[in-house]
Amino acid sequence: MGWREATTASWLIAAGRRTDLRDQLARFLYADSSADLADLALALACLGGEQDAQLLTAYLRKALTPEAEADGQVWSLAALLYLDDRLGTARAQEFLGADGAWERWAGPGEQDLKKTRHEFEQLVLLMEGGKPDSRERFVRDGVYSSGWRGWWQPPFQ
Repeated sequence: MGWREATTASWLIAAGRRTDLRDQLARFLYADSSADLADLALALACLGGEQDAQLLTAYLRKALTPEAEADGQVWSLAALLYLDDRLGTARAQEFLGADGAWERWAGPGEQDLKKTRHEFEQLVLLMEGGKPDSRERFVRDGVYSSGWRGWWQPPFQ
């Protein structure tokens, strides 16, 4: 399966809350596949169960090394933080403490986890049918004009 198919599958699993496909996500997560780890983390967070938090924890224990892909690690940790909030657990703390793998791998300030966590929560909100703050941020950052009315540019006048 190519990266497009894996990304599409991850997003469809996330949007549809397809817990019956959790095993497929686990295979993508542990295989050296072309699946984007950010998309896999999003799907696991949207499924939102204890098993999903366990999968992310096991993945991070294995993956927090300097050789691993940085974006996937950041997004996986953001997903685990999201699930900790949702489930009332503290699994991510083993990675975030002074002796945690995150601190050894990323170093203080190297990765802006807070910003990534917010972006991640906005994606989960989108998957749940909510309204993320993307529109307001795009207008504020000048990506779209203040007259922008939706996901499409207004027609030229």
